[in-house]
Amino acid sequence: YPLLRRLEQSGLIEGAWEHPERRSRRYYSLTPAGRKEYPVEKMMRDAKIMQLYEGTSQIQRLVIARETLLPRKAEAPAEAAEASATA
Repeated sequence: YPLLRRLEQSGLIEGAWEHPERRSRRYYSLTPAGRKEYPVEKMMRDAKIMQLYEGTSQIQRLVIARETLLPRKAEAPAEAAEASATA
């Protein structure tokens, strides 16, 4: 791929060969100069981190809600039994 070769020659990306069992593959990553020139990689990484963070927050909210509501459900039968005993 000519574009990848040009980016590698300009020092914006670096490539490395990986030799799995079947086919050799070349993987590329941005160099510090590439990250400075193309900040989109940082934006994409930050977006993924925010998704993980927000997901964690959502899970925490669900756990807190469940823990808050479960005692009420457990108390409800006791209150009903108490009400029927006084009636």
